[in-house]
Amino acid sequence: MRRGRSGAAKPYGSVYKWNSARNAFELRERKEPDHRGSHLTLKHRKSNLGVRMSDLNLTLQWDAAGAQFMPEQVAATVVMPVVDQIVDVLETGPANPRQIADLLSDDDVVYNEIDVRRELKTLLGLGKVTALGDGSIRLVQPQKDVVESPLLPDQ
Repeated sequence: MRRGRSGAAKPYGSVYKWNSARNAFELRERKEPDHRGSHLTLKHRKSNLGVRMSDLNLTLQWDAAGAQFMPEQVAATVVMPVVDQIVDVLETGPANPRQIADLLSDDDVVYNEIDVRRELKTLLGLGKVTALGDGSIRLVQPQKDVVESPLLPDQ
């Protein structure tokens, strides 16, 4: 990160490290340090057995006794649920799970293809999406409302 590049969202090395962990966290600097200390965000990146925790914003303060982590209040931003974000992506057209994960990911949040597949399974069960032969997913288009007019004669 000292070279101006962002850190890795996953541990460096074999995929075994990521797969064997039941929970994985990432500590990332949120903004430049100031007079109050370093501003960090603790992100819960993986959870095998439950729901991931929401981000925890911290301030790291150094003094003569050592380092101290203090919770920090940050203005809350409304984040759309992942399922709704996937539906938004699919409204532009069909996409495969890898493409959806890439489109949803940004500098702050990285979505894994496995997470996207889990959410797509839910959407498939609800009948909101369908799988195409090439492995891509598309939204199921609701049937158009049929309006009967009493002004037209029966044939």
